[in-house]
Amino acid sequence: MRTKRNTLLNLMGAVVPIGVTLITVPIFLQLIGAERYGTLAILWALMGYFGFMDLGLGRAIAQRLASPVGRSPFQRSGLVWTALAMTALLGTVAGIILWLSADFILSHWIDMTPENLAEAKGAVPWFVAALPLIFSASILNGALHGRQNFLAMNLLAITGGTLAQLLPLTVAALGHVSLGWLVPAALGAHLITFAINFSYCRRHLPLRLKPHFHPEHLKPLFSYGGWVSVMSIMAPLLVTIDRMVIGALAGAKAVAFYTVPYSIVTKLMALSRSLHSAIFPRLASAQEHEANMLVEKSSRALLAVMTFMVLVLIPVIHPFLILWVGSDFATQAQGIGEVILLGVLINSIVIPHHSWLMAKSRVRAITLVYLIQIPFYFFFLWFGLSYLGVIGAALAWTVRILMDTVLLLWISGTIEGAIKYSLVPIFLVTASVVSTRIFPWNDLNRWTIAVLLILIAVGYNWRTIQKGFGYLFKRQVVVTT
Repeated sequence: MRTKRNTLLNLMGAVVPIGVTLITVPIFLQLIGAERYGTLAILWALMGYFGFMDLGLGRAIAQRLASPVGRSPFQRSGLVWTALAMTALLGTVAGIILWLSADFILSHWIDMTPENLAEAKGAVPWFVAALPLIFSASILNGALHGRQNFLAMNLLAITGGTLAQLLPLTVAALGHVSLGWLVPAALGAHLITFAINFSYCRRHLPLRLKPHFHPEHLKPLFSYGGWVSVMSIMAPLLVTIDRMVIGALAGAKAVAFYTVPYSIVTKLMALSRSLHSAIFPRLASAQEHEANMLVEKSSRALLAVMTFMVLVLIPVIHPFLILWVGSDFATQAQGIGEVILLGVLINSIVIPHHSWLMAKSRVRAITLVYLIQIPFYFFFLWFGLSYLGVIGAALAWTVRILMDTVLLLWISGTIEGAIKYSLVPIFLVTASVVSTRIFPWNDLNRWTIAVLLILIAVGYNWRTIQKGFGYLFKRQVVVTT
C-alpha cells in the first residue's frame, strides 16, 4: 500500500473530529460552563493516566503483525484473542485502582467547587467500568494498524471522535448538564465504536468468533510490550499531568483556559501522527539503509510543511478564540496557543525518528528519555505556573518537547544533521510567537511580520517539501500475509 494513501487516510481520520470539536466546544462552554468543562477535562486526564496499565499490548500487537514474519489467519486470531484476554484483566485491575484512588486525588489535589467535586466523584464509577473496554479497544486498533488497514482505522476514528462529542452535547442540550449525565453519554460512544471495531477485525484479520487463548504468544508480546508498558507509565505524566498540576495550583477554571487553546493547536499534530502511523509498518519491515533514508527525508519534509502551517496559525489564534469562545475567555487564554505551537513544530522534527525507534524495538531508549524528562517537567510546570500563570504551563510544555526532541535525536545518532535543517524553521516560528506578544491582534505590524515570515518559510522549504514527499509517496511497501 502507498504511504501517500495511508497518510491521507490517517489525516482524514484526525481532521473530521477536529471539525466537530470546533463546532461543539463553544456550545459545551455555553451549556455547562468553564469550570464544569475543566472538571470534565481533569477526569479524562485521570483516566488517561491509568491507560499505562494496558502494558503496551496494543502497540505490541501492531508491531508483531507488521513484522516481516508471516503468520496464518489462525495464528493472527490467536494472537489478538490472547491480548484481548490480558487487557480485559488488566483493565479490571486498573479500574479498581482508579476507584480506590480517585476520591483522594479529586478531594486533595484539585481545587474545585463542592458541587463540581460531588459530580466528579459521582462520575468515577463510569470510568471504572469503561477501562476494560477501552483497554481491549487498543488491541483491536493495534491489529488493524499492524495489518495496515488504514481505511477501517480511520473510519473508526471519525465515528468515535464524532460520537464522543455529539452524544454528551445532545444530553446537555436536553438540559442534563451534570457530569453524571455527560460522562456516560461520552462513554457510550466508546461502546458503539468498540462494537464496530470488533466487526472490522472479524472481517479483515480475520478474528474468529470463538475465543482461543494461546499462552505462547505472551512472551513475545510482553518482550516488546514490557518496555512499552513502562513507557506508557511515563507518557501520561508528560501528556496529561499538566492539567492535574494546573488544577492543583490554579483551579479547575484555569484548566479550561489552558485546555481549550491546547486542544485546538495540538490538533495540528494530526499530520505528524498520520505520517508516523503510515510509516511505522514500513519501518518495521524495511532494511536499515532504506529505513535511515525514509526517516531523514520524512523528517525534513514534515518539518517544512509544519513550519508553514504553524506560521499561518500563530497570528490568527487569538482573533479566532475571540470569535469562537468570546473575548473574555480569549483574554484569559491569550498566548497559550502561540507558545504551544512552537512546541508542536519542534515535536515534528523527531516524529519519524521516534517511529524508527519504536519499529526497531528500541522502546527502552524512549522510556529512559521519558524518565529523564519527568522531574524537569514537574519543576518547569511549578515554576511557570507560580511566576507566569497559565501561560507558564504552556512554556513548560514547549521546553519539555524541546528536551524530548534533543534526547531522542541524540540517541538515534542524528542530532547534528537535524540541528542544521531545523534552526531556520525554529527561528522563524519563534520570531512569530514574539511578534504576537509585542503587537495586539489588530495591529498592522503583527500581520506584516506574519506575512513576511510565511514567505521566507515557503521560499526556504519549497525544494525540501518536493524532494521529501516525492520520495515518501513513490515507494511502496509489501504487506506480508
